[in-house]
Amino acid sequence: MRAARRLVSPSISLFPFLSVLVCMIGAIILIALGIAPASLQSAKQRIRIKVERSTGSHNKAPIFLECRGDSAVSMDRRYAFAREPEENVIGEAEWSGTPFTDFLNSLATDSEYVLFIVRPEGLTTFWRLRAIVVKRDEAKCTRTVVVQETLANRTWEALPRSLRARLGFGEHQMQFVGAMSSQDRDALRQAFATPEAQAAVDRLYEKSDSVKAQWVDYGSELIPSDWQLAEDER
Repeated sequence: MRAARRLVSPSISLFPFLSVLVCMIGAIILIALGIAPASLQSAKQRIRIKVERSTGSHNKAPIFLECRGDSAVSMDRRYAFAREPEENVIGEAEWSGTPFTDFLNSLATDSEYVLFIVRPEGLTTFWRLRAIVVKRDEAKCTRTVVVQETLANRTWEALPRSLRARLGFGEHQMQFVGAMSSQDRDALRQAFATPEAQAAVDRLYEKSDSVKAQWVDYGSELIPSDWQLAEDER
């Protein structure tokens, strides 16, 4: 008996800004759909997952990192990361100097992203490495401009949720995480009433364009310990 499923998920950017829950691409694999539980139990050693390197609709190729125990290893064995050296990365200013952060800095972010394949016993490793990706993106890809005008609550709530998740305000400051789309820029300009604030939106849009080469997308798939992985050789 064989069950197979593609492990490539669309890429979605992550925005932990303003206490918004991080969005993860990928989902728990339901490979066993259509297989009776008793049959699945007796055949679990023969279940094999075929991993395809299709880029799907998002035009990025995944680098598969399998999290098992205290390490994460790429399926082609080119990369291996232990959890321990990465424990104290969060909060570092430069986000470099460890094997995993150096790996993230070397990614071709316009054509590659990280896809974590997570075994139950590798959850702690996954949480650590994922936190590094999220916090690194936020630290390296946040842009700030000065703005004097504030938004009323009703105006703020009228903005698209995806825009609010990446937008923040401080004292006479406006911040944005990631690269702003032209649609986000237009929606934010319309929210402000003064030409000065609208010009600040334009400056923020221009600044955010510089983060495209630094932003790392990621995805995740959770699979049982006993299921075997095999890459598609096409």
